[in-house]
Amino acid sequence: MSLIVTPFFIPMIAAIGVCLLVLMYAIRHRETTGSPAFILLMGSITFWQIAYMIWLLALNPSVKVLFDKISYIGVVFVAPGWLFFAFQYSGERVWWSLRRVAIILVIPLIILLLAWTNEYHWLIWRDYDFYPAGNILLQNVHYGPGFWALTAYSYFLLLIGSLIIIKTVLHASPFYRRQAFFLLAGVAFPWLGNILYVFKIVDIPGLDLTPFMLGISGVLVGVGLYFFRLLSIVPIARKALIEGTDDGLLIMDGNNRIVDLNPACRKILNIKVKNVIGELINNVWSGNLSLLGKYIDVMKLHTEIQVGNSGETIFYNLRIQPLYKDNGIFLGRLITLRDTTELRKAQMKKNRIQKLETIEIMAGGIAHDFNNHLSIIDGNLKLIELAYADGKDISKYIGKIYGASQKAGTVTKQLLTFTKGIEPQKELIEIPEFLNELADLLLSASKANYTVDIPENLWAVNADKDLLGQVFSNLIINADQAMPGGGTIEFQCSNIESDAELPDMLNPENQYVRIKIRDQGIGIPRDQMIKIFDPYFTTKQKGSGLGLAISFAIIQKHDGYISVESTVGQGTVFTVYLPAVTNR
Repeated sequence: MSLIVTPFFIPMIAAIGVCLLVLMYAIRHRETTGSPAFILLMGSITFWQIAYMIWLLALNPSVKVLFDKISYIGVVFVAPGWLFFAFQYSGERVWWSLRRVAIILVIPLIILLLAWTNEYHWLIWRDYDFYPAGNILLQNVHYGPGFWALTAYSYFLLLIGSLIIIKTVLHASPFYRRQAFFLLAGVAFPWLGNILYVFKIVDIPGLDLTPFMLGISGVLVGVGLYFFRLLSIVPIARKALIEGTDDGLLIMDGNNRIVDLNPACRKILNIKVKNVIGELINNVWSGNLSLLGKYIDVMKLHTEIQVGNSGETIFYNLRIQPLYKDNGIFLGRLITLRDTTELRKAQMKKNRIQKLETIEIMAGGIAHDFNNHLSIIDGNLKLIELAYADGKDISKYIGKIYGASQKAGTVTKQLLTFTKGIEPQKELIEIPEFLNELADLLLSASKANYTVDIPENLWAVNADKDLLGQVFSNLIINADQAMPGGGTIEFQCSNIESDAELPDMLNPENQYVRIKIRDQGIGIPRDQMIKIFDPYFTTKQKGSGLGLAISFAIIQKHDGYISVESTVGQGTVFTVYLPAVTNR
């Protein structure tokens, strides 16, 4: 076999080297998404380049014909490899099956067979015309119908693969769009080179520009691999993300017309009409009309709803969010429905167990308190009986009985707070003045001091001043007792204007004032945190265990919420949310 080094040798070696590096990288990362197809693509490209380089260096016509045929082993699989990679990159897993792969490979395999048996039918190359060009031997080929069939089929597969990638990243983040740019540029250069060669736009008879352009393609893909982690991070396709989720997703425009919905939403809403895109939601809704009427015009909401289904109650987490363009123009709404029935059942079961435990603790505490008070009363009645028989003064015993009955009455009043027997007598309260007065009173003889961080525009609250005073007295006293050696209690208040800052159990349609009370005390162990608001649960040697439980109940009666965070050795933060009065 006669070979000669040509001026095209160095750029061809460089192109092969780049593609080999990209191929080896893909093989090393063969477990990542898209790698199997990418290995097929780069392997076919590299094989084609190597065979073409040997063809270019060969001086013997029979050797050139042989390597024309050998190169087709790579040529016929480049376009299928690109299409398979596009399917994997975009997440279109349904196409990645042996049956579909086999169908796509039928034509390339037939063309490969025709290339190797060309002398019997001349369907690929009709004839060869070899001619010297300097110190190399080129050929002017007249192609047969098989070649043009392969060209058309390959261009079709390249186009479909490119469109799939464009569709995948069209609405993706800029990161994935940059990934796609290098991918599409990588396929565009050799495609352009092939068009210039096949249709003789650049008239260098016998010199195929495609293998050289594949070197540029390798460089572009290499940049995508290194800088944009091409095989490490790929966009998740809409089908996998939207249609594959169990959550019902519905998008409606400003006129309540359906823009899009996924199969889960169809099932939840019992929508059986096949083509619903563009239809008014009222026309396809087959569920509870009162439920539709309640939420059809709501712009923003996060709540739980109950829906009857064949005698069974289904719980859904409903979220409604408005959608806007970048310039603020309203587009429509995204409605998300998540089935929380099993979670709700598990939570209800857990709550029942916790309630039983709470009742057990509470019953024990009540029995203990009343037993103590009754023992005092019983003992003093016996002393009265003895004193009366001896003609002694019995007034001191009566005083003790009265004191015990008063304490029993106090316990009764505290317990009534857990029922609807005591309702808040609400009035407008300015939080800054309220907190400062309470802190001054309670901490006047304490080693602790306090700081206040309250904005000037803090909203007022509508609450029962006595009950709210009971809540914050408990919290301030607890904070003080957590720092026996002294420290700083921090009061931090703010207006909550964003739903993201609200706990899930609060109504996002309302506005709230948030009040944080932070101490620098010993903290609360994690295993005690879940019981901190239970009646008669206490970590103190002296204490009824009712303070925080009553505080929790009072805040609930005000449609608010109280939570606690604590780190042992660093301190505790109690956070209170109360509905605000903003329209004064």
